[in-house]
Amino acid sequence: MVMLKHDETRAPLVGGWLGTRSPAVVDACREAGLEFVVLDTQHSALTLGDCAELLAGVEADDFSVLVRVDSNDHAQIGKALDFGASAVIVPLVETAEQAAAAASACRFPPLGTRSYGPVRRDISSASPTELDERASLFVMIETTLGLQNAAEIAATPGVDGIFVGPADLSISLGLAPHRAFDTDQLEEYFRALRRLADENRLMLGTLGLDADSTRKWLDYGCDLVAVVTAERRLLGDAVTRLAGDIRVRGSVEG
Repeated sequence: MVMLKHDETRAPLVGGWLGTRSPAVVDACREAGLEFVVLDTQHSALTLGDCAELLAGVEADDFSVLVRVDSNDHAQIGKALDFGASAVIVPLVETAEQAAAAASACRFPPLGTRSYGPVRRDISSASPTELDERASLFVMIETTLGLQNAAEIAATPGVDGIFVGPADLSISLGLAPHRAFDTDQLEEYFRALRRLADENRLMLGTLGLDADSTRKWLDYGCDLVAVVTAERRLLGDAVTRLAGDIRVRGSVEG
């Protein structure tokens, strides 16, 4: 498992962003050389039960699985970690109080209020201290209020990283959501959050739509970028290329 903690000596991590129940897609991401995947339960049909099944099949030392829960809910956060998630991503965090609530859900007493009940085989006998060290928390900043309170959020004990939601942040700023990925409309905000992350020894992450936007986020200083790897889009692109290649070869040979 790749530890998702601040490490200034480590190269940035690139992974996949999934909303699929297919273990084959998770395996394909790992075999392709990605360092992690995010299982998204907020904007997909994935449930935490689905995540439990997918997490049960991933125990590689060089690969991590994160879960984006659909709300800042104590029980959801605890379950995702019990199932073996390396980290949880909590959406729509706008205040230090909300960040503290998420951090509390990730850690056992006296650091937090997480209830003990690890499920996945390789962590089922781990101690609370070992599980605390294993778990990471990314809080999503994706509104103007979150930006206004970013310094306090970043300084909240128990937060390991900031994860920027480019589309929702753009909407909150009155900007077009899809232009976040192919323009520089969010550059100043990313660079300000990078400074806060450095000050507090946090990771900075976000979501990429393609290779170009991923390279841009890395240039803005992100330590971790999850690229949308929706199997329908990737399979569709691959089939389109294959069909085009067959037609081209057929016309040349004909």
